[in-house]
Amino acid sequence: MQHTIRAKFGVGTFVTISIVVATSAMFLFTYLGSYLVREHKEEFTRRTIQFAEMTELMFENQGIFQEYVLRKNLIMISNETAATMLLLDRNKRVVVSANTDVLEFRLHQIPDEIYDEVLGGKTICSVDELGNTFSEMVLYVMHPVRRGEEIVGVAMCFASISQITIARDDIMKIFLMASLFACAVSILFAFMMTNNMTRPIKEMSGAAKEIASGDFNQRVGAAKEDELRQLAESFNQMIVALEELEQMRSSFVSNVSHELRTPMTVISGFVDGVLDGTIPPSEHEKYIAIVQSEIKRLSRLVNELLETAKLENGGIQLHTVPFDINELIRRTVITYESSITTKNIDVTLDFSYEKCYVKGDYDAMYRVMNNLLDNAMKFTPINGRITVTCVNEGANAKITLENSGAGIKKEDLPHIWERFYKTDKSRSMDRKGAGLGLYIVKEIMIAHGGDAYAESEEGKYTRFSFTLPSVKYQDDDE
Repeated sequence: MQHTIRAKFGVGTFVTISIVVATSAMFLFTYLGSYLVREHKEEFTRRTIQFAEMTELMFENQGIFQEYVLRKNLIMISNETAATMLLLDRNKRVVVSANTDVLEFRLHQIPDEIYDEVLGGKTICSVDELGNTFSEMVLYVMHPVRRGEEIVGVAMCFASISQITIARDDIMKIFLMASLFACAVSILFAFMMTNNMTRPIKEMSGAAKEIASGDFNQRVGAAKEDELRQLAESFNQMIVALEELEQMRSSFVSNVSHELRTPMTVISGFVDGVLDGTIPPSEHEKYIAIVQSEIKRLSRLVNELLETAKLENGGIQLHTVPFDINELIRRTVITYESSITTKNIDVTLDFSYEKCYVKGDYDAMYRVMNNLLDNAMKFTPINGRITVTCVNEGANAKITLENSGAGIKKEDLPHIWERFYKTDKSRSMDRKGAGLGLYIVKEIMIAHGGDAYAESEEGKYTRFSFTLPSVKYQDDDE
């Protein structure tokens, strides 16, 4: 048998309701019985005393028993209380009764000590089994009847406990019937509610299977504003994220395959040409330089992949020291002197001070500047411009790199820091990158406790900036 949530919830509801009903029934049965006996004790005592006082009043006015009138009063009280009323003399003989059959009762079996207490002036109210007179437990009340100062008899009221608890049994039947009905309705409602709850879960399960097979077009929904709605929305967001990740993965595999295949093909072709003599010895140096360039390109790609894996695993270790960020910028620009000359790019360095000391990891910040400048070189057109500025803003130094060119589209701008993301899908300009450079920049700056920012206006410029805490250094100019 499949243990579904709906079945578990239904069984759990049934068991819970059954326990509640059983506990309530036990409590109600016990408490209600005690309550009814207690109420009848009070009622019987009041009525017995009332009858005794009525009898005493007749003694004062008439001086004799008036059996007819007393019997009428006994019958009235008996009907109202559903009990039997008696008037006994000092010898336990029935003088007047609401029921003539009671004359046959062997009332003398009432314990003498109890009867003597009543004749002594005490009112007795008790639940007992009076010998052979009654066949079950009886609630009875006895009260002395006086004639003047003399006690001449006993007024008695009694009823069997089973007769008293009839009302309890009727209430219990109604309670159990109502409980069974409530239990059935609750279980039905529980199944309906569970069905509504599990429907989105089933949809998620089915959607997850489809996603596992590669279909990212699945979406789930929940009508009500509750936790399931939030779960469905989170699930849909996860699908979107997985779809984007899959697209990035596919793009990455495609990019890396392309980046690896192209230099390897070039290297293989030129090496074969040198070995088989197709390339004359006079051209060897030229083509070996090309092979060397392609090897560096492969090495750079491998390094980016390794660095990305290290960043994802939290493996970046910073060794922060004071250093001159202006000098680092100059050295980075010099490494691109050949490319700058080839594309005739106008590079401007605009520093507020000759030296600007900051606190950070020198090698990591060199990587940041190298990646930003490499990105700028890719997208700056021939005869374009690149401007690098460093200004002090309070306790920080702000470094900004701006290049002219086509800029970045608004829809691409939020994604440029993501892994493997490339704004130039055609690779017409960004042929050498795998979409990891800016991701590495972002992660390095976050590791420094800062961040990197980007601005762009299509057809005009792209601007990247980041900040580092500035520090006073012993060689710093005043």
